[in-house]
Amino acid sequence: MNKTQLIDAVADGTGMSKAVAEKMLDVAIDTITRALKDGDSVTIVGFGTFRASERAARSGRNPRTGEAIDIKAARIPKFSAGKAFKDALNWRPCCSKVFEARETASRRTPRVVGRTTVRCLRRHATVPGA
Repeated sequence: MNKTQLIDAVADGTGMSKAVAEKMLDVAIDTITRALKDGDSVTIVGFGTFRASERAARSGRNPRTGEAIDIKAARIPKFSAGKAFKDALNWRPCCSKVFEARETASRRTPRVVGRTTVRCLRRHATVPGA
């Protein structure tokens, strides 16, 4: 997805015009950029955290000539995904299936009597048994 497609999706999802959606996206990106430039981090709960990191100066090699070169220190942007964002990307429809349930005393496997309830192995939902 590129910026134009993102603007179209925001405009469709919110019912606002594409011009307003583009302005909103530009302001959000500028605000995040300015905060990182000032040394702050930007946390969007459920999505992730943007932060600036220092990369030390180092020496490298020109791949064409093999000559040693000095690479300057730089500040680089980093993004750490939040738990809800990671979970959304890794979600599988495992809870739509009925799992084998056994009566057990283990803490990891819930006790099920009469197959009334089966807990998903990922422990994020409980589904009715068959």
